[in-house]
Amino acid sequence: MDSKIILLVLSAITFAGALPAKAPTKSNLENAFDDRAVVESIIDCFTGKAGCSPQEKKIKDRAMATMKNLGRCPDSICTDQERADMTVAMELLQRKHPDLWTKLIASMFGIPTSKE
Repeated sequence: MDSKIILLVLSAITFAGALPAKAPTKSNLENAFDDRAVVESIIDCFTGKAGCSPQEKKIKDRAMATMKNLGRCPDSICTDQERADMTVAMELLQRKHPDLWTKLIASMFGIPTSKE
């Protein structure tokens, strides 16, 4: 599977899982991406730059399960709605925080960024 697709799914899981326990809507996702500090915290957790909160660890675990399952979050972990939310989250990360998107991709391949 294309590594970019895997990273897209990884990012989406991150942000979809960071939302409130109720079923997220596009509006909730949109709001989550407006808070750069939250986005940075999750990316830092994923890249190992900072520790993970219990919620971020859960998100990271989902992401790793997705990667091991060829880019699809396993049924035992994600609902259909969560999978749909991941697609929206991927688009939001790329559009609203392209620098963090780049940081995430670089870290997945062990490529240092100039800002590290």
